[in-house]
Amino acid sequence: LAAKKYHLKTVLDLHENLVVPIFEKHNGEIVKTIGDAFMVVFHSPTNAVLCGMEIQDKLKEYNKGKSNKEKVEVRVAVNSGEVNIRSNDYFGEPVNIAARIEGIAEANDVYFTESVYLAMNKKEIPSAEIGYRKLKGIPEEIKVYRVLKEGEYNTSTGEIERRKTKLTTKIKNLWVRRKKWIIGILLVLFVLSILNAPMNIIKKEANIDDFIEKADRVIKN
Repeated sequence: LAAKKYHLKTVLDLHENLVVPIFEKHNGEIVKTIGDAFMVVFHSPTNAVLCGMEIQDKLKEYNKGKSNKEKVEVRVAVNSGEVNIRSNDYFGEPVNIAARIEGIAEANDVYFTESVYLAMNKKEIPSAEIGYRKLKGIPEEIKVYRVLKEGEYNTSTGEIERRKTKLTTKIKNLWVRRKKWIIGILLVLFVLSILNAPMNIIKKEANIDDFIEKADRVIKN
């Protein structure tokens, strides 16, 4: 147990030595540490995301040649909004959303919300839309984005790839959020096409009732 505590302290010290200077570089104010996590406030959404990007680049460089036990990997989540300040601490829904986004982020990634995306300088930050996510304790769904990593973004084709990603994501989101509605419309169109076909394969009322009952079960499930 003592060895584990020593190792954890070593990792935390290393973590702090690597990332704190980057916070300062981007004018970030450290509010507090929560275990192995930092809560940092920025006055610029762009600076916040750029800071997260530089942290991931720094750690990627540090982790080269290291064993899995020696690597330091983090998740970065950025949100913006009005907060309450008491005793140099920050409270409110924007803070809660940031914490929830951090919980769904992948290691070595930078995730951020739509409010950040709309306010940041998009020319400096290659990004992709992840889609809407339902977060615990947050009443409405939140649209989430992530920073594209090196190799995912090509300066000559990046805009095309980004549009493809957005289109694919929108289609997936539409299907997830409107699945039952879409299935219902397709079933209605299917019924109408059969009823109007020259060779009518649904000829008895019992067959129609049976088909509608099955369709209703599909929609409910």
